[in-house]
Amino acid sequence: MLRVDYPLSGRSAFGYTSDLSRTGLYLRGAVKVAVGDALPLALHLRTEAEPVAIDAVVRNVRGGASPGVGLEFTPRRKDALAAVHRFVAEELAGKLEAAIERAPGNAGAVAQVAGYYLETDRAGEAEALYRRALGANSAAPALYEGLGALLLPRVRAGGKGAPALAELEALLDEGLATGETPALRGLRHEAQALRKEAERRERELAREEAERLERVEKERLERLRAALERDAKAIAAEREEVARERAELAAGQEALAAARRSLAEERTALGAERERLAAEAAAHGDAGRVEAERARVADEANWLAEERAKLVEQRRSFEAERTRLAEERKTLEAGRANVTEEWKALEADRAGVADRRKELDEQRAELDRRERELDEAARRIVVEVDDDDITIVTDEDFVTDEGVEPGEGPTPSPKGSGGASSA
Repeated sequence: MLRVDYPLSGRSAFGYTSDLSRTGLYLRGAVKVAVGDALPLALHLRTEAEPVAIDAVVRNVRGGASPGVGLEFTPRRKDALAAVHRFVAEELAGKLEAAIERAPGNAGAVAQVAGYYLETDRAGEAEALYRRALGANSAAPALYEGLGALLLPRVRAGGKGAPALAELEALLDEGLATGETPALRGLRHEAQALRKEAERRERELAREEAERLERVEKERLERLRAALERDAKAIAAEREEVARERAELAAGQEALAAARRSLAEERTALGAERERLAAEAAAHGDAGRVEAERARVADEANWLAEERAKLVEQRRSFEAERTRLAEERKTLEAGRANVTEEWKALEADRAGVADRRKELDEQRAELDRRERELDEAARRIVVEVDDDDITIVTDEDFVTDEGVEPGEGPTPSPKGSGGASSA
């Protein structure tokens, strides 16, 4: 308790403090002032030889049976504030800390020392002091009030190292169990408001996260759908290309079959012509005519050689076509592998992708069917050429080269054997 002098209505008055801190004091008694009034004070501090003049502002006025005025020091007089700080540190804090060492559960002393710690930026020491006091005196509501008021701003601010809201709620519940006070009810009300806000933020964050995941999933499905559409278009284009090539291959086969028939007819005619010339030569001995016929036969033999060269060229063309078809098949296999991988990825997607998976299955079946058709088309064409022999083998029959009479010579190889390669 300290004496405080102050002017009032043109005369000097005095009163006594019931609380003093580094930032202000509480002056007991009825003082005719209003909130916001400036009031010069003279503090009688035991640590100073003379009263300390300091300016203050009225922050609250209390009436009733225990009237008083709450005053806050203004920072204008630095030396006066320094004197107050020295007094609080030497006289109040030191004595109160000694009292707390003797009685750790002294709620009044703990509140004043904790307030001093907070004013000197020692919040951690203030919290530890309150917790130690509660360990010694868990039935004092004032200790719960002080610790709750200390923790509440830190819980509200959040951040690293901030106490959990659940810890504050448990502390206030324990305090209310010891005795309900307006301060504890107010703190519990603020904690409940923080809980509602925290739950609202959690719901908002959960909703935002769900929306984000939905957007990500939608974008992924859109990308996958676009990729599948591109693949479908590519497969359709390949299908058209294969159909066109199959048509060209069928036309080439038809031309080859026609050439084969023409060659067989020419060979038959040539054999018949030889027999006729031999018979005429034997009957008439007409050597000149025989020579002429031999020349004509030689011309036809040259023509046959040219035809054979054409067939060789066609064989090379078909071999190149077969190679290209083999490359096309590899490409189709790679495409099928890609589609298979995408199909596996789609297996993990939600049920809405099931229809697309069915389409991929149909595309894969189409790829298998095309592969079988390519294999079948390649196996239907086998061309063998030696120096003195041309053999064209298809699924229908075989043709032998000139110089081998019908019914004589080696038996042509069946499809897929005798050195002929298959696609």
